[in-house]
Amino acid sequence: MSGITVAVVGLNFGELWVPIYQSHPEVERVVLCDPAPDVLERVARAHGVPGTDTHPSLEAVLRAPDVDAVHLLTPLHLHAEQTFAVMGAGKHCAVAVTPSLDPDDLQRIVDLQHSTGLNYMMMETGAYSDPVVHIKGLVDSGEFGDVVFGRGEHHQDMEGWPGYWVGLPPMWYSSHALSPMLAALGSRPTTVRALGAGRLPADERAVWDNPYPMETALYELADSTATLQVTRSMFRTTRAPVESFSLYGERHGLEWGRTTDEAPLYFSWGEHGPGGRGRMVEAVPYTPPDLSDTMPPALARGSQLYWGAAPRLVHEFVSSVVEGRRPALDAVVAAQWTAAGFAAHTSAMNGGSVVEIPSFEQ
Repeated sequence: MSGITVAVVGLNFGELWVPIYQSHPEVERVVLCDPAPDVLERVARAHGVPGTDTHPSLEAVLRAPDVDAVHLLTPLHLHAEQTFAVMGAGKHCAVAVTPSLDPDDLQRIVDLQHSTGLNYMMMETGAYSDPVVHIKGLVDSGEFGDVVFGRGEHHQDMEGWPGYWVGLPPMWYSSHALSPMLAALGSRPTTVRALGAGRLPADERAVWDNPYPMETALYELADSTATLQVTRSMFRTTRAPVESFSLYGERHGLEWGRTTDEAPLYFSWGEHGPGGRGRMVEAVPYTPPDLSDTMPPALARGSQLYWGAAPRLVHEFVSSVVEGRRPALDAVVAAQWTAAGFAAHTSAMNGGSVVEIPSFEQ
């Protein structure tokens, strides 16, 4: 299979993905979809998409027999039902995080991937950035050493965002903090202990009945002795927006923060300290090496988007469809990483009790 047609649905966030798909050598056509006529017209004009390849609704896209795959970049509370519609129409499906706000939907998505043979991919930018790809290579080769501990943080104030964000449990949208570490380690979370922090007033708990503006969790992993700590805040927490992760191994360590006021640092052992006690640690500014060879040359111009994650995600999704294989971040992985957040909130609501995370393996 080659020369596929991809529909990008939801253009407020989706516009930045359009030129990446247009540049991919295995994509013949890009179709656009958005319910706002002015947005649809503006994006189509900006990217040279003819009016015949624009649609005002997902239903119209799904009726088009020549659309092979759909990338959903719509509000998160719509993702699950739209996924069911896309795959039910016989089309491959890529989805922005998070896959669903209902834990029961995760198994249904996994089952749908299995029963239809179609591809499902969670487009998690945190798992495909330059530092994650680089550090994963060091971990896999043994150069980094066994990872002992990891810490991920995602702070973003959601005040004034659309109503479906109000009162959302923070760990339900925590994959930007958790996924870099899981991707680098190639492991999955098995259990979690979590606590909530602060309190939301009753009128800000909304339909989710969530009392916490912040939650923090400790994860155990399968086939790893490392422990991961994840902290997510969405309300009432005074902090500049950040998505960061740190990994500390027996030989090296990395602290990566995606803000302008925090320099990434790479740690290595130095000489022993005074009197032979302990060892000095060398900390140097960290910049990922050139990783342009991890994507087709035509996609390299988009390498600045999410530190290379956006073009890599597009390449993985398109390649998996063309090659007839499951993508790396398929429905099983998406379910595991998303269920980790659901389990963390459950633990926080129960005073930090241990909660097991299903594997979803098939």
